Amino acid sequence: MDLSVEPVMTDGDNIDLAGEDAGIVIGRYGETLKAVEFLTNLVFREKDPGRRIRIDSGGYRVRRQESIEKIALAAAREAQRKGRPIRLEPMTSWERRVVHMSLKERDDVSTCSVGSEPMRRVVVSPARKGSQGKA
Repeated sequence: MDLSVEPVMTDGDNIDLAGEDAGIVIGRYGETLKAVEFLTNLVFREKDPGRRIRIDSGGYRVRRQESIEKIALAAAREAQRKGRPIRLEPMTSWERRVVHMSLKERDDVSTCSVGSEPMRRVVVSPARKGSQGKA
């Protein structure tokens, strides 16, 4: 691709692509970065089947995770306020997992994934209330 990036090994099996063109490697919504990671893991799968390489570029994954966590919390607030399910935009499996993990400890909302790839999305629903009245 003739890009100015250097792979830098970080902790474990993580690689950070750093350099002048690091932003280009990310692509739209991380799609290019995800594709590079997929191809890298295809190569390593034959040599070491249990190994999983994670590729990042300039801290994109951490920033994206923080952004998704904020989206999840906002959806939970909106679901509670409106009293109805809130459908998020389609996300990758990793992004959906971040939403589920962000809200799993809350008892005021529940989450589920619906749809088929690539349009699979998370729905955040207000928790069902117990008894409606007092005896």
